[in-house]
Amino acid sequence: MKIDNIFYNVIRCNYLEVGILAIRKLNFEVLNLSDYGDDIYATVCINGGFITKDYVINGKDHFEANYAFFNVLFSYYRLLEDLSSYQFNSARATSAISFKSKKENVFSKLQTLLDRIFDKDYDRSIFEEAKENAKNNFAEAYKDGSYRAKFKGYEFSNLNRAFSLMRFIQDIENIEFQDFCECGKNLLVPDNMLVFMAGDVNDIDFSNFVLKESEDMEKQVDLAWKGFDPYLRQDAHITNMARKDCNLIIEAFEFLNPKATKMDKRLVVDILSELIPDNGKDIWVDDCDASIMFFAEGLKSYKGNLNIRDEQQFLKLKERLLSRYYGLMLNTPEHYVTIAAMFKAADIDINEYINYLDGCTYELYKELYKKSECIIYEAQVVLRKEK
Repeated sequence: MKIDNIFYNVIRCNYLEVGILAIRKLNFEVLNLSDYGDDIYATVCINGGFITKDYVINGKDHFEANYAFFNVLFSYYRLLEDLSSYQFNSARATSAISFKSKKENVFSKLQTLLDRIFDKDYDRSIFEEAKENAKNNFAEAYKDGSYRAKFKGYEFSNLNRAFSLMRFIQDIENIEFQDFCECGKNLLVPDNMLVFMAGDVNDIDFSNFVLKESEDMEKQVDLAWKGFDPYLRQDAHITNMARKDCNLIIEAFEFLNPKATKMDKRLVVDILSELIPDNGKDIWVDDCDASIMFFAEGLKSYKGNLNIRDEQQFLKLKERLLSRYYGLMLNTPEHYVTIAAMFKAADIDINEYINYLDGCTYELYKELYKKSECIIYEAQVVLRKEK
């Protein structure tokens, strides 16, 4: 399956010359497609999410964020009337704001969103309401055993970030207005985000963007993490009580060869994920961690099944995986642009990745897997109904 006939024009620009220095680090990625008619799908993706606490500002200053910042921020945005038509999605280490628009309105919708993101003059009363809403939403969701199991599972899947569920709960309870403002000041800057758009954008003039200037706009932001010795890592079996039974399985990947590329890691994890039941499957690959998380009916080890027998099985898995991406692109573009933006935030171009996957042979896959020195660790998060 070739994707080249879909992506007939890709525009990338590291900065936009609009007469304002502050916007020069705002990265735009535009997939110029005619398949969506007059509809344009857009996502603003920000580096940072609910398991991300450590950052480096301007290459030297450590900044420790509140785990719950993006939960509260998106709760804050939902209270603003001019952002009522946007969708918000906070993930582990990326957070996305998406919208769909007719071609003639996309410029104004994107301008409205960026104006809000870069407006750091927050209202304390709206913050207090947003914080309460975020706390209540988390508390209600946490009653669900599967939701609770995943948050516990992040402690294993994202071990290199040293995520702590207890610390997250403390952060969402204790975040103060000053903490919120400091996070916005340091993290909501052009260098820490990108704009991803898909649709027929040929006639849209992006040169008229105007963003307010501030001292924050020139900041450089990098994600940081504590790291964990992969040789000390072990499989885990974690148990807890809940309202109903739940089995969550985590397959965590360690790539010991530092020369293994992000794209190679993604390909290995993606292909092997096709061997796993598609039951709430959650795949994560970035510089820091790589994992597959899924729910299972029975409690057993799945790690031993993550082996590809022969070329025939590999080709079947690859074709199924390509069909998933192709289906997302054509059938659910609102999800596709968010996934593509999150790929890009992890420094993986989704167009290049899909073509790389399409051209990957069984022999190349075996070579990549061997040279990456991949080790898989498994954790089982087991919740049992209270008696």
